[in-house]
This record gives sequence, structure tokens and C-alpha cells, in this order.
Amino acid sequence: MLQQIRDEAHRFALDYHRRLRARAIRDSVLDDVPGVGEKKKRAVIATIRFGQSPCACLRGTDCGDAGRWTRPRAYAQDPVDSTPRTHGVGILSAANSMSAAAAPFPAPTPLRGSPSDARQRKNRTLWVSILEGSFTAVFLTWTGGAVLTGYLLALGAGPRALAAAASMPLMVQLFSPFMTWWAARRRRRTAYLQGATSLGRGLWILAIFLPWWRHTEWPPAWLLVALVGVSGFIQSGVGPAWISLMGDVVPGEIRGRYFGLRNGLLGIVTMAASLAAGAYLDRAPTPGNFQMVLSGALVFALVGIVMYGWHEDPPHERPRLSLLDAIRVPLRDATFRRFIGFSMYWNAAVMLSSPFVIPYLLKHLDMSFTQVAIWSGIASLCTLGTAPMWGRLADRVGHKAVLTVTIVVVATALPACWMLAAPGFLLFIWISSVIDALGWGGVNTAIFNLSLFAAPARLRMTYLAVLGAAGGLTGCIAGLLSGPLLEWLARGSFAVGSYEWTGYHSLFVLSGVMRLFAYRFLRGIPEPARRSLRDVLREFTQRGASLLFQGRPVP
Repeated sequence: MLQQIRDEAHRFALDYHRRLRARAIRDSVLDDVPGVGEKKKRAVIATIRFGQSPCACLRGTDCGDAGRWTRPRAYAQDPVDSTPRTHGVGILSAANSMSAAAAPFPAPTPLRGSPSDARQRKNRTLWVSILEGSFTAVFLTWTGGAVLTGYLLALGAGPRALAAAASMPLMVQLFSPFMTWWAARRRRRTAYLQGATSLGRGLWILAIFLPWWRHTEWPPAWLLVALVGVSGFIQSGVGPAWISLMGDVVPGEIRGRYFGLRNGLLGIVTMAASLAAGAYLDRAPTPGNFQMVLSGALVFALVGIVMYGWHEDPPHERPRLSLLDAIRVPLRDATFRRFIGFSMYWNAAVMLSSPFVIPYLLKHLDMSFTQVAIWSGIASLCTLGTAPMWGRLADRVGHKAVLTVTIVVVATALPACWMLAAPGFLLFIWISSVIDALGWGGVNTAIFNLSLFAAPARLRMTYLAVLGAAGGLTGCIAGLLSGPLLEWLARGSFAVGSYEWTGYHSLFVLSGVMRLFAYRFLRGIPEPARRSLRDVLREFTQRGASLLFQGRPVP
């Protein structure tokens, strides 16, 4: 994988320098002279004498600003070869250099709007997005997951507050259509991303001061829940705006590979951030340890916000829909309604148990923050291999096929490992980290790319906002219900020998069964021509049987 990353970086660099060299050979100052075509330019280059101005060979032609030159405009930008050539345009370069002493004017620069420059800026955005995502991943890791859960527990939160905190990001997605409608009317998406994230992430400064809050009517734990909600509301349009931007930048034929690679690299960053936060939280006193981690998260957030301005923002058509039409148009699309149905069901099935996975590890299995960080770190490290693998496979066989297989993994194998673990016996927890990467690496990549296919490019932001609002509605309801449901299921706890069955286990079983049936909602969702899952499984079975019994693949 590291070799592939290196080769891809070399390919981008070599292609860039080849274009510069080709442009230096092809272009000359004569390109700026009015009335001079390709044939006349070649004739002038063939007859020019060394040291002679090209304009002297053009009888009756006014060079105008073209006489203000020192070198051909692309040659002046070439960092690879700065030595004058002795043929063709190289003669012009030598003549230009000699004339520069008499007329030292700056060389014309390439037009920024040329197609090759646009491609270069888009290619640069692919790598800038990975860097920006790395800083944003650190911020999200240090303001969510185990850090947020531990901070809530330190502030005295109970099951209902934990469930509300996990559900709040989905609840604010209900406002996503309004925020996205406003964002879609902005000319520059990068400016909107910087403004919304600056305000939303900046509110986390208030969370640092919550341990000193002494007002009894407003417990600090519930104030933190409210802060999560307000911050999410302000940033509710960021997701659709970013997806719309990257959908215009990343070519469709490599989306699976690119986002698979991006998710894998960000998994490594998330692992490192989790390990660093876990090690510090276990060694520093509470709540000062959480306050320091949040302070560091704000620094990383600031860098990520600045990097949004480095993204290429291609011109996009700004829809002139009213707010009501922005909601109504996606819902009238029969194809997109099927994807909305899948998203609503899937979010409900996942949110029924996800708010209590980390509390289960911390409270029931007595794991430390460092152990939880190692668990999530192993998953992030494995995602580096699984996400690109699923992405490349999805580019060949389709995202629906990949999503169907990985749904089964996260619905059965993952909760089974959680339930087989016990305090002092964490083997299956470490196994679950690998299964987590195997399953979610494919689920996240496939759902993301299916949403790009399902939403038309012209109204992508609007469609994705409605999708987020619909999925957020059911996910929020399921998350809010999971707290009281856990309290009710905890009444059925029992012990068999040293093994204890708790309300967590019952909740995991219920969520797993719901996740397993999510594949049925994928049947009506169309996708660009890809092979069916049945054909893929048949080929894998035939090839496996051939290798096992014949020792060679089926032709």
C-alpha cells in the first residue's frame, strides 16, 4: 500500500513536469502577436537568425505587447531545464535573453483559466483534501467518541444524557435542507465551509469551562449535550457542501479508489489521535485532562479550516429553487426516495446500539481509555488496507454488491464479538477491531459513493441535504429511545456462571437483527452498469473451488 502511495505521488509529479516541458517546446512569444497563425510561426522559427528579434521577420506586423519579453512564457516557468536550447524555440529563447538587456520586461504568465491548469488544481485538491481531513479527524476524535463519552461521565451524565449526546448530531440534520439551501446559493463553497466550521467548531471553547459551572438547575452534562447540538446545527450544511465540492473535483471512475485511500489514511491519523488522547487521559487528573485535550482539538480545527481555502472550487450551477422546492424536488424523485428509505432504516438500526458501545467497554468490561484507544487504533490501522480494497472492488463490481456483503459483517460478526468478551477476557474485543475495519471500511465507502450516483450533479447539495435530514430523523429517534430501552432491558440481566448477560447484550442483539435486514432496501436502488452480487459470488466460488481442487484458476 505504501508503495502504491509513493508511485501515485511520483506519477502526479512526473506528469506535471512533462506538461511544463511540452508547453515550453510548443509555445513562443509569437503566439501573442495578432494575425500570426501556426504556419507563419513555424516559418519564422525556421528562418530567424541568432540574436534577431522575431518581430523583425514579420513585415507589416505590430508586435504590440509581444515585444515585451525575455523568454517564451511557458519556458520561463519551467523549473526542470533552464539552459537555452539551440534549435527551434531554443533559438527564440536565446534571442529573448539577449534582447532582455535592452527591454527588461516581465514574461507573460500562463492563463489561469486554461484546462491544463484546472486539472492541476484539481489534482492538487485531492492531496490537500487528505491533509485537511487529517487535521479535521484529530478534532473530531478529540471532541467525540471515547473523549466525549468520558467527559460526559466525568460531568455526571446518565444513560439518557449519553443517548441524547449521541443522537444530537442526527437531530440537527433535520435543519440541513435549510442550511444547505442557503449554502447552495453561495458562489464559493469553500468560503461557506470556512465560515460555518469556524463558528461551529469555535463553540467548543465553551466546553472547556464546563467543569467550573456550579448552577444546579442546568447540569454541566446537559449543557455539553446542548453545545453539541448547537455546534452541529451551525455545521449541518457543511457535509452536503463538501460532498458537492468533492463530487465535482474527483473523477467518477476513480471515486472508489480515492475515497477508499483517503479513508484509510485518515484511519491512521484517527488511530494516532486516539492513542495520544487515551494515554494522556489515563495519566492526567480529571477533569483537567479533558480540558487540555479539547484545547488541542481547537488548534487542529483551526488548521483544517484554513486548508478549506486551498481547495479548488469549480464553477457550479447555483439552483434558484425556493426552500419548499428544495425539499419537494428530491422527494418527487422515485429513485432517490428508495435511497432515502434505506438511509432512514439503516440509521435507525445503527443508532439503536451505537451510543452505548464505548460505555459498554468502559463500564461493563472495565477497559481503560488507553485500551479503548488501542481498540479503535487497530480498527483505524486495518481500515488503511480494507477501505482501498473495498473501493477498488466497488469500482469493478458495484457499490451495492460491496454494501450488501459488509452489512452482513457489521450486523452479525461485530456484535457477536462484543458479547463474547467479558471483564478480564478481552480477546474478542481485539478481534472485533479487525472486523470493525473490514465491515465499516466497505459500508462507509459504498454508502458515500451510492449517494453521489443517486443525486444528480446539478442539485447534489439539495438532494444530499434532504437525505441527511431524513436519515437524521429516524436515527435521532432511535438514539433517544435507546436510553430508556437500555434501562428497561437491564431488568432482564442474568448470570450464567461467571458470564453476565446485561441490557447492553440485549440491545446489541436487537440492533444486529435490524441491521441484517437493511439489504432488502437496496434492491430498488439503481446503479450504473455493474455486475450483480450473485455473479460476483459465483465467480469467487468457482475460482476458489478451482484453486482448491484443480490447482489453477478457471479461465
